[in-house]
Amino acid sequence: MQKSFEDMKLSDGEYFLMNMQVLEILKAYDITKNDNLLQYTKFLTNLLLNHNQNSSIYYINYCQILKRENKLTGENIDKIIDIRNNCDALEIKLGCNLLLDNKTEVNSLLKK
Repeated sequence: MQKSFEDMKLSDGEYFLMNMQVLEILKAYDITKNDNLLQYTKFLTNLLLNHNQNSSIYYINYCQILKRENKLTGENIDKIIDIRNNCDALEIKLGCNLLLDNKTEVNSLLKK
């Protein structure tokens, strides 16, 4: 699969589908704990971030991988906090707070 993406030019719609694939593979990883799945999602998120470095969604999904690997750094956390504080989108705030283990704010956002 990785080789098929290496030289391919993708449309915005295909990048959207790739991001959805990342989320599905993360769900599969959570069930199987297969490290190959996690490495594949890391490959895909790197492609996504290379396409759009300013995408909060792509960065949050990348941090989901780092969290599963126990590799979130202080720099990652600072950027997650910055994204959360500067975004009005409920799903972005929710994703950031989940990564930060901020259960109180997650529960508050879910009620909205």
